Amino acid sequence: MTRPPLSRRSFLTLSGAGLAALGLAACSAPPGPNIAETAAVAPVDPDFIKKNFAGPGGAAVGAGLPITVGATLLLSTFQAYYGQLSLRGMELAAEQIAAAGGPQFTFVPKDVAASTTAGADAVRDFASRKIGMVLAANVFNVGSMVGPLAQFKILGIDPGGGTSTLFQKLPYVWGARALAPNDTFPIGLQYMTAALPDARKITLLNTNSGDFSAALEADFRNAVSKFGPKGAEVSTVVYIATNAGGDFTAALTEARRIKPDVFFTPLYGSDPPAFMKKFATSGLEAKVIGSDYASSTAEIAGSAMNGYVFAADYFDSNPRNDWGTYFVSTYYAKHKEIPDYFPANYYESTFLLWELVKRVIKKGGDPQDGEQLQNALLDDPTFSSVYGTGSPTGRLEFDPVTHTLATRPMGIFEVRDTVPKLLASGDIGGRDFSLSKP
Repeated sequence: MTRPPLSRRSFLTLSGAGLAALGLAACSAPPGPNIAETAAVAPVDPDFIKKNFAGPGGAAVGAGLPITVGATLLLSTFQAYYGQLSLRGMELAAEQIAAAGGPQFTFVPKDVAASTTAGADAVRDFASRKIGMVLAANVFNVGSMVGPLAQFKILGIDPGGGTSTLFQKLPYVWGARALAPNDTFPIGLQYMTAALPDARKITLLNTNSGDFSAALEADFRNAVSKFGPKGAEVSTVVYIATNAGGDFTAALTEARRIKPDVFFTPLYGSDPPAFMKKFATSGLEAKVIGSDYASSTAEIAGSAMNGYVFAADYFDSNPRNDWGTYFVSTYYAKHKEIPDYFPANYYESTFLLWELVKRVIKKGGDPQDGEQLQNALLDDPTFSSVYGTGSPTGRLEFDPVTHTLATRPMGIFEVRDTVPKLLASGDIGGRDFSLSKP
């Protein structure tokens, strides 16, 4: 569903500390599971990339070709951690691509954390350098990049924040992650219906943002009608979004009157644990299903975070395809930490750019021309993925009309002692839903 126009000030108010609603570069950190239970220690083929991505080698795959990529990332303020994780994923991909006989990718990072116009300035700089492709963050810097990308015909991919519902269908603007929270509703409701068969009363935690909140509620109610239990009773309670985070007092007071069976909470960053901490003392017994998890802020809630369920395109540290395992293992070997979806998404999108470069070369074009790169994406919107099942890779697919992901493996996870455990899996639009085996 396309959202109504939103002012930049309203957008930032919605985000709460610049990140919350709309799934900007939603703040998740490494889940921190037992290393012995992850792909981090799995043996991998050192020639995996060459065998599966380099094809015939040589000029056809851009061997040795210098490719410069713009990168508008969250590199300062309290968000710097996430920008650095994103850059780590990109740099690891560039190392592996070069070692496999592909192009020499280099990045021009620009910080967009402290300014909602920095992205536009960065695009103008990229244009002056004749850079044709950009990996973005923060929903294309709160939309400031959208116009300049089209003006200068630079292909923009945002693997961290995506397009949100505000910037779909726009030229040169592509979101390489699921729409949050909208794409999380179908799988969350399917899980509720399957795992909580007696639950009928559903409450949505919404924010106080006029038309945007009304549209979000409409999306949710539509999802309930398609994926929720028969006879579901849907209600909404409102919290106050501020730059310091959410104020949930009034919402929880109203929820105590409603007594829901399931509480859907589309919150991001530090807001989920802040909510769970207050929820634990509210007297409510509802199951909470959120849209994000950040182990870096889980300590806010302490033990109250146990049992929190969230639906998301969250990168599981136990991947279900060979490339995902290869990524986790090589990332851990380099950084001694388990990667979350920030490095995973930017790693994957760097390979996506390589695929586009190969396609343009095959047509005899200029692989650093943004228009030709976008045309190559439109010609075939499917790419390899570190997410999902498959051998040697999973698969992602863009919708060529909306410029958002049409295919993206998603999951339902439950947090236990800061570790997310996979409970169910599915895809965008509620496809392929299944409960995980115990």
